[in-house]
Amino acid sequence: MTTEATARPFRPCAIIPTFENPGTIRAVVEKVREQLPDVIVVDDGSAPEGRAQVEQLGREKLAHAFRRATNGGKGAAVKTGLEAAHKLGYTHALQIDADGQHDLGDIPRFLDAARQQPEALVLGCPVFDGSAPRGRRVGRQITVFWTTIETGSRAIVDPMCGYRVYPLEPALAASRGTGDRMEFDPEIAVRMVWAGVPTVNLRTRVRYLRRDEGGVSHFHLFRDNARISWMHTRLVVLALLRLLLWPLRRSRRTSQRTWLSAAETGSLLGIRFLALLCTLFGRAVARAALRPVVLYYVLFHGGARRSSRQYLKTILGRATWPMIYRHFLNFAEVALDRFFLLKGHFHRFQFGSDGFQHLRELHAQRRGAILLGAHIGSFEAMRLIADSRSLPINIVTYRGNAKMLNAVLQSINPGAVGHFVELAPGDVSSVLRIRELIEAGELVAILGDRADLDPNVAVVDFLGAKARFPASLYLLAAVLGCPIYLTFSIYRSPNRYDCYCEPFAEKVELGRGHRDEGIAEYVQRYAQRLEHYCRMEPGNWFNFFDFWGANP
Repeated sequence: MTTEATARPFRPCAIIPTFENPGTIRAVVEKVREQLPDVIVVDDGSAPEGRAQVEQLGREKLAHAFRRATNGGKGAAVKTGLEAAHKLGYTHALQIDADGQHDLGDIPRFLDAARQQPEALVLGCPVFDGSAPRGRRVGRQITVFWTTIETGSRAIVDPMCGYRVYPLEPALAASRGTGDRMEFDPEIAVRMVWAGVPTVNLRTRVRYLRRDEGGVSHFHLFRDNARISWMHTRLVVLALLRLLLWPLRRSRRTSQRTWLSAAETGSLLGIRFLALLCTLFGRAVARAALRPVVLYYVLFHGGARRSSRQYLKTILGRATWPMIYRHFLNFAEVALDRFFLLKGHFHRFQFGSDGFQHLRELHAQRRGAILLGAHIGSFEAMRLIADSRSLPINIVTYRGNAKMLNAVLQSINPGAVGHFVELAPGDVSSVLRIRELIEAGELVAILGDRADLDPNVAVVDFLGAKARFPASLYLLAAVLGCPIYLTFSIYRSPNRYDCYCEPFAEKVELGRGHRDEGIAEYVQRYAQRLEHYCRMEPGNWFNFFDFWGANP
């Protein structure tokens, strides 16, 4: 990950939020300055004694002193400090509590870790002594559990520790929308991990000071636990949204980031998250849980909603809110069903098939072919049904995803490990691999409706407007002399998948000197058949971006 911070000299400061810490704040600041001279102190609405201590630190130029007029919570104070640090030109911020419980002798270790990995979030992993209250330890373990669920990893060993180093740019971005009180520390860490920020976890001693030593706890057992519980509820819902509905986020990305760049990276985590949900509660409960999640996404993700409305108006002439919601829900339900299909729970579904005899004939003749599909319905259903009938399909995916996809299958059902062909633009080895498979009489599946990474495209009519489609696969078929078959699997709620296979081209022939025109004819035929299946069940179209606006 590259951030603005990594391109600038490493310039850290310390941020110390304080509320009613008159007995410890000066000692903490002075101790911090022995290791890091630049200190920002944010007084979060303390009473006169605490406020006077902070003001005095500012007058003595021991710290940049900032004051919030009213108490807003630790998170609000840290946000004020992050904004101030950014304005002052710092690149990183070392967050430290003002009550003296952190081992300030570890500051060099934290700064060294941040200097070596300037893009990383450096998190303290507390080692407690006997002073730590048992209730706080138990609550911390609960938060660790939920944070692991939310991130799908142990990237955050301890989300509650307030001893950490933030790279400022991603921290400021992640802090928008976080809570303002005790829930801030775990929430910003989770959001930074979601944003792709790597983490470094450092063990550090933590001691709870007695009241006579100046120790003051502002943790309110009921109120703050309620806030933290609500925070985890929100994050779990958002995690599910991110993992189930990643294609819908495409419309919010810049043109340089294609659907591919983020879509597949969350699949392993997404399938594992679904596995937990489905294993614990079953398909009926999991489907019910999708409804409020999808409603949230429809309400608050305007780009994807507009794309759905555009498509539905194009194909149906109208697009009401219930129709848009049903469109989103179809995708979420298909994503959910993927778990049960991977587990081999075919008894939960009804299947229809039309044209599977073509695949059986190809298999019997040991004749290879390209199976051309699209992001409509569930290609996973088509693949697994074919596999259950001893008709294995090799799926073309993009570089870096084949190992991940096999890991997905292995984690859910070791017996369902698929066959994937890695493809990268301009990489001859992947084309040779496809050729080997075709010549060996195997089936190779390619989805032909997204032109993001294909250097060869054809512009044809689709649903009444011009759209770009990838063209290289037709060149490949012409070179290999293999047939192309169209394959689609249409979802019909609540539990039916109808799989279709039809001949498309026995042999792709491109006239000499008229190659582009010949390719355009094949692409136009594909677009017409794709339109046929879209009209058959309009809610199965899962390209949630401006398909025509992104194309000429």
